[in-house]
Amino acid sequence: MFGHLIYFNNDKVSEYNAIILNNDIIEYNSIEVTKEKAGEADVKLLKGGKKSVESYHGTIIKNDMITCNNFMNNLCDSDNYIDFVDGNFEYDSSYLSRGNIIRIESNILIPEKFDIFKLWDSYKEYFNSELMATINKEDYNKFGKIFETKELKIPVSINIEDNIGCSQLISSLLKCDYETLETLEYDDVVILAKVISPKKRKEREIFNPLTDFLSLNRMIRRIGNVEENLPNELSKIYVENDYVSLEILAIYQ
Repeated sequence: MFGHLIYFNNDKVSEYNAIILNNDIIEYNSIEVTKEKAGEADVKLLKGGKKSVESYHGTIIKNDMITCNNFMNNLCDSDNYIDFVDGNFEYDSSYLSRGNIIRIESNILIPEKFDIFKLWDSYKEYFNSELMATINKEDYNKFGKIFETKELKIPVSINIEDNIGCSQLISSLLKCDYETLETLEYDDVVILAKVISPKKRKEREIFNPLTDFLSLNRMIRRIGNVEENLPNELSKIYVENDYVSLEILAIYQ
């Protein structure tokens, strides 16, 4: 398979691949290749019972596309794998089960309401410096961390037959910039994902800024009535229908 990775969660793919193969994960940082020379100039040495050996030392450069391809090949023998792209028969997506790994072709939608959080994340260093300028260092050390943000997680939705699948992408695992990801609203890509929950009610948000973006624990949220006082632009993000909760492992074209 020749493809271009857009997103890849190597840790999760390696973990699930090890489960399929029933093997522990072994990390190789370097490799040594040894071979016997058997060229024309070495014939006399070999006839005399002596061997001439060459050794090569190198560093392994991991190829995520090969890792992804090997994982999908191993999945073909798994009963938990459902391929909506090259499947030989029709699957009913309403019968998905927790733990299924699926391959689906779909476009990717990022809610427009998320734009404000992306903007905030892009300028968070500026916002933090402005906050430090308005309060003294002691107060900032006490309260400033309340406004620190986590690594950006991007809520997305995809089409799974007649259902909607929702997930959050970890920004550091993207193989493209955010602007390129936005254009996938108009292009179909191949998505490899694990089913976390086959059906979540639409009343369950797909993105909560207080837990998925800010570092506010439950006590702080309750004491300050933070959720009730948030402006609409910073409120939770929902989808209009019940949805399948997914952990996206890879996206490629």
